[in-house]
Amino acid sequence: MKKLIFLMAIVLPLYVTGQEKIYQAKELKRGIYKTYEEFINNSPSITNEFSVKEKNTVRGGSPFDFEISDGTKVGKVFGFCDGKYVYMKGLRMGGFCKVDYVGRYSFFNYGTHGVGVAAMAVPGHLVIVDDGGKYRDGTVNFVSKFIRSSNPTLADEFDKLTDKKAKREEYLIKLNESLKNQ
Repeated sequence: MKKLIFLMAIVLPLYVTGQEKIYQAKELKRGIYKTYEEFINNSPSITNEFSVKEKNTVRGGSPFDFEISDGTKVGKVFGFCDGKYVYMKGLRMGGFCKVDYVGRYSFFNYGTHGVGVAAMAVPGHLVIVDDGGKYRDGTVNFVSKFIRSSNPTLADEFDKLTDKKAKREEYLIKLNESLKNQ
């Protein structure tokens, strides 16, 4: 009976809350995420063998892509994971960006790659992926409001900083860590 109760104590929370979230996982699962839900649940639906390709970014765009070994085409995807790093669709131009932090609120720095008018038109910036899978521009004002919506005490601390722009990522990590077990 004790074993049954112990087993239920372990299994029931996983059943009730669903799968372990990617930010709670001890291991990132290798594969391709068709949707945000697959990403956040660390459950890629496409697990064919693939390789990560660094793109020639002379013409702009995000610096990474993938190629499935058997040539299979998969259409539109949210991102992919090579087992060590997660890559999410870049903004405005083709390709994927390596995620700097995987959490409830993941983020990456979208840098301008390449030369010319296209590269100048898309300046580099911090991109936050919210808990609905929506991409958010990580301006100082947005980060302040974003942190405040979940952790007002942390937002007060952030708002007192003199160089908020330099500390955005640090405070997003603090926010993610404060929410990790919720």
